[in-house]
Amino acid sequence: MAVRLDSPDALEVICFPLHSATISECRRRMEELVKAGVRAIVPRGRSMVGGVRVLGKGHASVVFLADTVFGLKAVKVRRTDSKRMSLVGEAELLSLASRHRLAPRPYAWGRDFIVMDYLEGTLLGDVDPQRLGGSGARKLLAALLGKAYVLDLIGVDHGELSRPHRHVMLVGLEPFFLDFESASTSRRPNNLTSLASALLVKPSRLSSSLRRAAGLEGLGVDEIVEALRAYKKNPGPSSLRNLLLLLLSHPNQ
Repeated sequence: MAVRLDSPDALEVICFPLHSATISECRRRMEELVKAGVRAIVPRGRSMVGGVRVLGKGHASVVFLADTVFGLKAVKVRRTDSKRMSLVGEAELLSLASRHRLAPRPYAWGRDFIVMDYLEGTLLGDVDPQRLGGSGARKLLAALLGKAYVLDLIGVDHGELSRPHRHVMLVGLEPFFLDFESASTSRRPNNLTSLASALLVKPSRLSSSLRRAAGLEGLGVDEIVEALRAYKKNPGPSSLRNLLLLLLSHPNQ
């Protein structure tokens, strides 16, 4: 059942943690969300805030599902004890990335909130590449690196793709990047190299499973690192093509 924004349970979510907020701040946040088109919280997700299920709860924000004038959307609210001063910069980068189908589209935002698309999919860390089969795993790998390349092209450095497990959502086999809290246009973009290193070079459950599923177990890490160095030195279509040829034309496939 949806939770009205003026209810005590909703205020715990909007002003989490409540002990760090004033009554006037909570009232202001509620009024701003209403003006932005948010009608009610729809309880859903793995995390709990008070008695309400939410999509996520981190060190800087809480994300919940909401009934809005735009339809069913995700709403990110800044924690009242967050060191971040505003979500406006993140919303603007989301807006830029979403034009290229790289991220959820934001519909409304302010200092303390972002109303954006709710992606119904699977976090990359919850995917078992073995279930995709060889062809599916290779398609996923190509899609991940392709979108990271586009993010490089538009000049946005995500900042967290060396830890992609909770920062990439798959809708089918199409990846979208989440959580642009650390993103910046003032740094040199390293999205493709960071993501490829996490998926193919650094030891992890995901990397070993993806390499095995994609038939890359016989491909040396040194060869991948060399291709990534070439891309980093000259981040263009030819370097990307050489990397993909190395990965997707390996003889073990």
